[in-house]
Amino acid sequence: MPKDAPPAAKDMSLVLADDFTGPLSIGGDNSKATYYDHKPPHGWQDFSLHRFADRDSKENPFAQVDGYLRIRASDKLHRSGLISSVKSDGSGVKVTLPCYFECRFIGPMPSAPGRPSGC
Repeated sequence: MPKDAPPAAKDMSLVLADDFTGPLSIGGDNSKATYYDHKPPHGWQDFSLHRFADRDSKENPFAQVDGYLRIRASDKLHRSGLISSVKSDGSGVKVTLPCYFECRFIGPMPSAPGRPSGC
């Protein structure tokens, strides 16, 4: 991760940073996991062409590769993955506006409502 905050985050406090070099902490009902593997609050609100698969399922889309989190989508299985810092019980990491998020995407990505433009 960069040593210094990017210009867009000037004067903001860092709330969460994850370089995905340690063990993956993703789970459905695991209250100790860092990330929830569906859309909160209940996980049945999936969207997109693909259904979101659980990390603990045989279709686990999550892997740690070379210092980043890979979430693999499968057109054949119509499966993908999603992580959220807010869990099904409402606990987790939350922020208020103004805030700044940054991540690295490697495409291609399927079309979905809410997808950032340019991805």
